[in-house]
Amino acid sequence: MTRLLLLFPVLFALPDLSANEATTKEKEKKLTQEDIRKIQTLSQEAYTLYQGKDHANSNERFREILAILPSPAGPPQDPRIANIHYNMALNHYFLGLKKEALDSLSKAIAHGFWNHEFLARDTTMKDLREEKEYQALLDRCRRATPEMAFGLRDLAGNEIKKEDYEGKVLIIDIWGTWCPPCKAEIPHFISLQEKYGKDGLRVIGLTWEKRPPDDAVKTKVETFAKSAKINYTLALATEGILASINLRVEGFPTTFFIGRDGLVAERITGMLSQAELEAKVLPLLAAKPKASTDAGTDKEAK
Repeated sequence: MTRLLLLFPVLFALPDLSANEATTKEKEKKLTQEDIRKIQTLSQEAYTLYQGKDHANSNERFREILAILPSPAGPPQDPRIANIHYNMALNHYFLGLKKEALDSLSKAIAHGFWNHEFLARDTTMKDLREEKEYQALLDRCRRATPEMAFGLRDLAGNEIKKEDYEGKVLIIDIWGTWCPPCKAEIPHFISLQEKYGKDGLRVIGLTWEKRPPDDAVKTKVETFAKSAKINYTLALATEGILASINLRVEGFPTTFFIGRDGLVAERITGMLSQAELEAKVLPLLAAKPKASTDAGTDKEAK
């Protein structure tokens, strides 16, 4: 029990209802203060039941919370929902329900539980760690961050599809028009796309304007993109994505460099020069794409 208490902030953290609720119009319409108080009460009950090894009733409390929380609009990332599904996976595991545990873990990853390092070292569900299904989920978790843009729609309304980027070197730039270093870095990305696009480089800019995406935000970004002559894909970032990559703790711009294998090679916070960007991109472009050995398993896990 001591170990569980030490891990409580990670494993059974109460849903964060203060960080994003006030700024998301869709959630403002559906969550009342009474809802929030009820969720907090149910969360504490779920943890108390877990401590008492009443895992079945603990999961019942989590199901009640999920029934109250609004479903995410668009891509499903919502770290609160992801955390609940991970907690449910723990309960299923201790009930001996292997299939249900894996299913809940899959849902956790789908909703933004992207901490691959934590899952790789955590021994809580030790009997599942060597199972091929668990390993497939672990690989899917590793690839979730690089795939954060897939499923979003660009400024023209076209879906950003995973298959269009397979085998490519991808830069994902998290930026905002309000951020001077972000804007200063954009000409470098334009140049990189012009220079290395033929070699398989793709740049995606995910824009955060300090408020949830709406038509006004889209218009603002479109106007800036036109004036800056941006030649790469732009989409509006969601709060769920920002929370899943823990961006609020770091800063803007944050740039992800993703190799042809679909994995993050590096994550950098802060502006880079043209030469620094090229130094990170060229080795990735030189690497040959590797055939995935677990694509079928990963597909089934989804």
